[in-house]
Amino acid sequence: MNNAVYYVLVIVAGYFCGCIESGYLVGKLCGMDIRDYGSGNSGTTNVLRVLGKTRALLTFLGDALKSFIPVLVVKFLLCPAVPTLNADLIQLVTGFAAVMGHDYPVFLKFKGGKGIATTAAAMMAFDWRIGLCCFIIFVVVTAATRYVSLASILLSAGS
Repeated sequence: MNNAVYYVLVIVAGYFCGCIESGYLVGKLCGMDIRDYGSGNSGTTNVLRVLGKTRALLTFLGDALKSFIPVLVVKFLLCPAVPTLNADLIQLVTGFAAVMGHDYPVFLKFKGGKGIATTAAAMMAFDWRIGLCCFIIFVVVTAATRYVSLASILLSAGS
């Protein structure tokens, strides 16, 4: 099979994994559309503000796992099975597709989250050292400034 086919497959699979909107699902379990409250976003920060810490943690874990798992599947199953693939590139493409699915989910009229947890988890799966640096930047900046948005911007720039 042509290597281009594998790239198309991981883009489609990554995108649709990313389309699983954790915040939206958590909100629906609470009888609401989270996008109608707070910032209007379906991400962890808005869930934290509107529904509290426990539901925000569930949202964070869901948002992280939807990129972490696909990247690890590509890394440990696809890449060894198809050694002609550029392992680093196809992992990054998979993670990017998951982030795009999170940010622009087809099932929610392309209105999703900001992709911070999803991006950080994809980086963690790709290379734990990069993921750890992203996590440290996020925690330090958030603790020092109390601005999640500033920490998110710096995390994105760092990845």
